Amino acid sequence: MNRFQLIYVLLFSILIVSCGGGGSSTPTNPPPIIVAPPVIHSVEGMAVKGPLINAKATLYKIDVANGFLKGAEIDTGTTDSQAKITGLAVSEPLDEHYLIEISVVDETIDINSGTLPVMSTLLSIISKEQLVAKQSVNTTPLTTLALKLTA
Repeated sequence: MNRFQLIYVLLFSILIVSCGGGGSSTPTNPPPIIVAPPVIHSVEGMAVKGPLINAKATLYKIDVANGFLKGAEIDTGTTDSQAKITGLAVSEPLDEHYLIEISVVDETIDINSGTLPVMSTLLSIISKEQLVAKQSVNTTPLTTLALKLTA
């Protein structure tokens, strides 16, 4: 190999090595993060002391440190013309149990008597399993008494 061939080979090698396959590169964007919407479970049940229509329904977390189990409020709804709880729901992740409180308001009527109910508040507990299975939970004077005795 003569001197000129050696210089050409070296220059050509240097050019190839220094190039490094460059050029413009487009930055790659990370794939978008897809967040699944929360799973929401509706509370199914009735307020029964004679069926109560137009009552306020409230769902609370259970707080055993509180003397009456009533923790943070989660959602509010009402009872409809058939005394069924409507508009009351909780999204996942679910706690093991929740407190349901049915409160008498000015518009509340006991369907059996057609008058304002005697008891102003009814209480019941609903479990995670009942929510997932969409089981109806009745809130009655008996469930209220049981909760008041245990709290």
